[in-house]
Amino acid sequence: MQKIVHVENKCIESNINCLRNRLQITNADVIYFELSCWSFLAELDEGQEVNLGNVLDDTIFKIKGENSEDISEGEGELFLGSFDRVCYVDNEQMATIEKPVMRRTGDIVTIKNNKIIYKGRCDDTIKRFGNRVNLLYIENAIQIHAGLKSVCIWLEKKHKLILYVVINETNEEIASKIKDKLRIKILHALPKECMPDCIDLLPSLPLTKNGKVDKGSLASKAETLFLEKKDANRCLVDIFTSLWHNYFGDKCDLMTKTFYELGGTSIMRIQFTEEIKHDLQNRNKRTLMGEDTHTNKMNKFSDKVELDICWVYDLQACVDCTPVVLEKRRLVAVGSFSNIFIIACIDTGQEIVKVVLPNAIESSCLVSPCENYVYIGCFDHNLYCIEVSTGKIMWLYTTGDRIKNTPVFINKDTIIFGSYDKNLHCVDCKTGTKLWKVQVDAPIAADILLIEEYIMVITIKGFCWYLTIFGKVIWQLELKSATLASPTQLENGIIVPDVLGTIHYLSFSGEEVWNFNVGENIYSSILAFKNYLIFGTHNSTIYCFEELANDAMKPLLKHRISVDSATSSTARTLTHNNCIYIVVTCIVGYVYLISADDFSVAARIKLKGCRDNNLICIKIRG
Repeated sequence: MQKIVHVENKCIESNINCLRNRLQITNADVIYFELSCWSFLAELDEGQEVNLGNVLDDTIFKIKGENSEDISEGEGELFLGSFDRVCYVDNEQMATIEKPVMRRTGDIVTIKNNKIIYKGRCDDTIKRFGNRVNLLYIENAIQIHAGLKSVCIWLEKKHKLILYVVINETNEEIASKIKDKLRIKILHALPKECMPDCIDLLPSLPLTKNGKVDKGSLASKAETLFLEKKDANRCLVDIFTSLWHNYFGDKCDLMTKTFYELGGTSIMRIQFTEEIKHDLQNRNKRTLMGEDTHTNKMNKFSDKVELDICWVYDLQACVDCTPVVLEKRRLVAVGSFSNIFIIACIDTGQEIVKVVLPNAIESSCLVSPCENYVYIGCFDHNLYCIEVSTGKIMWLYTTGDRIKNTPVFINKDTIIFGSYDKNLHCVDCKTGTKLWKVQVDAPIAADILLIEEYIMVITIKGFCWYLTIFGKVIWQLELKSATLASPTQLENGIIVPDVLGTIHYLSFSGEEVWNFNVGENIYSSILAFKNYLIFGTHNSTIYCFEELANDAMKPLLKHRISVDSATSSTARTLTHNNCIYIVVTCIVGYVYLISADDFSVAARIKLKGCRDNNLICIKIRG
C-alpha cells in the first residue's frame, strides 16, 4: 500500500507521523449525508499546516461570517452545496427546490490565500468575556502542553466553562495537586478568556452508543459541580460577597469599584442577578437581614477575640509556602505555583512588586537584615536575589535541580540552601558567587536548621546531616523513614518527626535519645513553645506534648484536640493584647486560634480552601 486516505474534519498530525516516510497521506473532508459525496481532498506535506484541500467536482462552498455575509478571508461557518448531487430532506421536492442547494456544515473554518483550515464546530465556539473562544482550541492546547486528552463543556445558563481531563486518580490530595499544575499550564499557554472555571478529572470519557463523547452526560455532571451546599443561615452580605468573588475573583475591590469597572458586562449582570435571586429563594427575612448569629459563632468561640478577613490577593495558582513579613517596611512577600512572586503592603494588600519567574515557587523567601533584598528559590533550578523596592533581579545562582527549601544566613555575607540536585550550596549573598557545595544522599526539601557554628539538614529519604558552617560533615543518621518536616532545636538536642508519625529526639552529637510514635502521619514540623511540643497530624488532630526535665525521658501528652481536617503546615504563635495564641490551619481551609494557656479554641474562621490560590490577611479583633 502506498497511499492512505484519512477521512476526518481534521487530520491530527500526531496520529500519522509514524507513516509519513512510507505512505502518501491524504486528508478528506466529507459533505453531510444531505449531499452524499466527497467535498475536499488534500495531500499532506510534512511541516505544513493541515488544510481541507481542494474542492472536488460538482461541489460548491461558501464561508459566512458573523453577520451571515459571504467572506473570502477570515473565520466563519462552512456551507457546502451542489447543482447536481442533492439529497432531499423533510418535504423538499426536486421541482420546487432552488439550486444550487447549500447546506450548513456546522464547521468553523478560516480562509486565507484560498487555503481553508478547519477550526472546530459551531457548537464548540462560545462567546466569553467579550471574546470568541473555541473549545477545541483549548482541548488541543491541553494535548500539546500536557499530553492529556480532555473535553470542554460550556454551561450557557450558568456562563461556566468546565474542563474534563482524562486522568485516573482517586486520591483527592494528589488529584488536587494535578489540577493546580494543569491550571498553571493553561495560565501560561492560553488567553485568560480560555481559563476554565473548574477542572475535573475523569478516569475515562463517557461515550454514546455511536462511540462519540457523550457531552450531554458531561454537561449534567458539570451542573453538579456548581451546586453549592445552601446554608439557610447565611446572611445577605455573605451571599452577595460569595457570588461577587465567583465572578471577579477574591482580589476584586468591591468597596470602591463598580460591577462594570471590574470587567462586568450586561450579560454577566443579568446572570449575577438571576443567581442571587435563586440563592435567596426560600430564605426568611430574619436570616437575610443578618439577625442569625451562626456565621459569627463560626468565627468566634469566646468573648475575647474573633477573626475577620482583612484583604485577599490572588496569586493565580496554589501557594505552598509561608508568607514572610518585612517588619520594618510593613510588607509581606510570597510566591506561588503560577511563577508569580509578589511583595505587598501588609496593611492594605496593595501590590508593591510583582516578579514573574520562569517556573513555580514552593519555598519561602529569605529577607536580608536591611530588608533591601530577598532571596527566593525556584523550580527552574535557580536561586534569585531580588531588590525589594524595584523587583529587579540582582543575581541568580544555578543548581542542578529545583529548589524547594528556604535559604538561611550563616553570617551577614553568606547564605546556605539545599536543592533537589542532592547538594547543599553556600553562596555569597552580595554576588551570588559559590563558596562551597556538599553532596548529600537525596534531594533536600526541608529547611536547614542553624545551630551556632553548625547546620543540620534532613533529606527526603530521612537522612540527617550535621555539618559545620564551612561544609565539613560531622555526622550522619538515618531515621529509617522519609520526612517532609524541618528539624526543630530544643535546649539540649534536636527533634524531628517522620511521615509515619514517629517523633525522634537527637543529641547534638548524633545519638537518638528516644523516639515514640503517635500512630498518625505527620507532614508538618514541630513547634517548640516554652516546654511544649505542638504539631498537627493527617488524622485531623492537634497534639501538645510537655517536655520533662530529664531529657532522657519521653514527653507526656498534655492536650489533644480534633479539628476539621488534616494539617500539613507548621503551627505558629502570636501575641494579641498580651495573650499568646497558637495558629493552626487545616487543609480544607479552617484557621484555628488556640489559647496557649489551656489549649482551648479561642476563634476559628473558614476560608475557601487551603489551595484556593490566594494570599489572605486575617485580622484579630477583640
